[in-house]
Amino acid sequence: MRFAVHFLKNKKDFQRILKSGYFYNAPYFKMKWLDNRLAIFRFGVVASLKVDKKAVVRNKLKRRMRAIFLDQATHLKPGYDFVIMFKPEAKKCDYHQLKEAMLIFFQKNRLLNK
Repeated sequence: MRFAVHFLKNKKDFQRILKSGYFYNAPYFKMKWLDNRLAIFRFGVVASLKVDKKAVVRNKLKRRMRAIFLDQATHLKPGYDFVIMFKPEAKKCDYHQLKEAMLIFFQKNRLLNK
């Protein structure tokens, strides 16, 4: 499976999801998601300067979230776009705490394949 197709890249896609997507609030991030009518899921990650002034910290968080999504790629239902926006609390958590929060989100919203 080729994972590069799962990344949201266009500004229009981000704006569409942020404008009319479903909202979820987790301890370390906020998320919006929306049906994309495609046979794949796509996601984008946003880490603003409010999270941390250092790009190293923001990029580390984005890498962790991408790894979590790609790790769950075979278990996620296709046909959704996700935009993840980190909260400042995220810089204090580790990979496993982020993954646990994401799995709770997927289970609550029935986005995992059975």
